[in-house]
Amino acid sequence: MSSPDLATPIYDALRLDSLIAAALPAYSGGKTVFTRRPVPSDAPYPMIVCAGDVTRTDQDLIVDPMPIIIRDVSVFGLNDTAAHYRAVESLGLLVRDLFHRKPANLIVPGWNVLDIICQGPIVGPTDDDTTVHRLVTLIVRLSS
Repeated sequence: MSSPDLATPIYDALRLDSLIAAALPAYSGGKTVFTRRPVPSDAPYPMIVCAGDVTRTDQDLIVDPMPIIIRDVSVFGLNDTAAHYRAVESLGLLVRDLFHRKPANLIVPGWNVLDIICQGPIVGPTDDDTTVHRLVTLIVRLSS
């Protein structure tokens, strides 16, 4: 059995959520949701970036793999107006609401999603006078 890849499942869940999609601008035939860095330099804000696992571990049983994957979902926006600042905060909360304790919202082919626990949103490391960054950490536990 191959290791689970969460990039596409998280991307699909984010872009298919009507509240999140409505809050994001259009870009290149879709919304500003990206699964790699760097993001395109002409992509507008706000945007969601979910690039790479933070860590992988497991709670395997003798014959049942049980990977635990921790992945950060970042929401970025401009800090030029109060409305833009608040939009990023709201998007961070929508990301949390989409996933926290809602394993049915993440479809990982070949795997059962046992649970998802979210931490955040918290202030991300690039939050400053020009850019707002909110970070939601997903802890996803899977079973084969």
